Amino acid sequence: MTLTEPRKTTVLVVDDNRDLLRVISRGLEVHGYAVFTAETGDEAVEMITDGKRPDIVLTDGVMPGDAQGWDLARHVKRHHPDTPVVLMSGYIGEAEIQVSRTPEIDNFLPKPVSLSELSCVLSELLEATEVRSVPAFSWASA
Repeated sequence: MTLTEPRKTTVLVVDDNRDLLRVISRGLEVHGYAVFTAETGDEAVEMITDGKRPDIVLTDGVMPGDAQGWDLARHVKRHHPDTPVVLMSGYIGEAEIQVSRTPEIDNFLPKPVSLSELSCVLSELLEATEVRSVPAFSWASA
């Protein structure tokens, strides 16, 4: 019998700032996540459309191209309704307005964000998602 390593939680990180994208990706990998990245919302939309299915999406709010973070959140939820989406932004006022208008965004983090805070938020969202996806126990079926 061979034991297989448990599947790592996958995170799609989307940010047009390459340095920040690299720092967040490496930090999440150190925390045990499998990470794939996109530099624009358009690229991330294409990845989701082509069949990528991350366990969680972490996206910048404002990026070059047509798809902003809130557009990506809508697209993700259309294809994978249970996938949590976290929006990060340094444009606090604009982002808060968009978050209030976009129920598909599960959490908002103002930039800059620490890796420990980010890891904590991701863990909480994934735990909540796992709880929702487990069928409720019924005594009648026991």
